[in-house]
Amino acid sequence: MVDLARPAFSGAGPYPLAMSASEPQPGRQYGGKSPAERTAGRHQRLLEAGLDLFGTQGYSATSIEALCRASRVTPRYFYESFSSREELLAEIYEQLSAELLGAVSKMLGTTEGINVDIPIAADVTAFFHGLLDDPRRARIICIEVAGENPTLERRRQGILHDFADLISAGATQRVRGSETPPGAFDMVALAIVGGIYQVVVDWLSGFITAPIEEIADEMTSFIRDALAGVSLRRSGRPTMPR
Repeated sequence: MVDLARPAFSGAGPYPLAMSASEPQPGRQYGGKSPAERTAGRHQRLLEAGLDLFGTQGYSATSIEALCRASRVTPRYFYESFSSREELLAEIYEQLSAELLGAVSKMLGTTEGINVDIPIAADVTAFFHGLLDDPRRARIICIEVAGENPTLERRRQGILHDFADLISAGATQRVRGSETPPGAFDMVALAIVGGIYQVVVDWLSGFITAPIEEIADEMTSFIRDALAGVSLRRSGRPTMPR
């Protein structure tokens, strides 16, 4: 898996396309690299260019020609790696989502014995920094794939449910002294994911201007109250006046 965590470019401007006359012939060593190494390098440069361009100017505003300029790859070699811009976007999205799912899974699994009354601010703050410190990543995950096409939309919905399943399973395991049945947190976990998703979209769009720490603090209270509400309701104790 390529590393999409680091910034791809420093804003130095478009790169010129590689000249066809200097392209190495297939099967030959060139610059000390084998054909497979050159192919892998082109593939990574395209992924980095996609992260940068899709994550700044947007998918719909990014042409294959722009991707080729930014990655120093000719159109011929673009199609060696990807059949379309859509396929490039999908691979970037899959990798970013997998990294974020892994971080959430680790977060939920490293603090044993926690219950919903114990503050989880540090975890939530780390999560939001991981997502928002590089807005390109957040934009691709939360904006660029939304409604782009039926296949990507189904995958996006599936990943949102993957996040909700992690939260639900983690909450079920970490609530002490409760006979919480499987699935008790499913709907509220999905609501948490949807709420966080929209907060990120509004932050990227400029509707929310609060610093990350403030956002994390608000979301910590939201998550804790939502999960605690389920636990209290299941125990038969009232959570708020009806």
